[in-house]
Amino acid sequence: RGEGGHYASILLESKWRGSTEERSNSNERRTTNNEQTENAMVDLDEARQEYAERQQELVRMRERWIEEMREYSEYLRDRAERDGGGEAGG
Repeated sequence: RGEGGHYASILLESKWRGSTEERSNSNERRTTNNEQTENAMVDLDEARQEYAERQQELVRMRERWIEEMREYSEYLRDRAERDGGGEAGG
């Protein structure tokens, strides 16, 4: 019976060591996962910043395009009035 107890304690000790190693590995995995999460969050922040910058650039481009179309429309209207007025008066 003494030997059985000895073997039981060896078995428990090996299980304890195994679980300690598993916890250690788990902590390492958790650290790696945390680092990956932090890196992903940094990447996400950078992507959001880049998206916001591009969106602002598109807004500026649209405003420029609207202004150019307004100017072109005025040019065409003025030219039509000039050309039409010249023919009617001539």
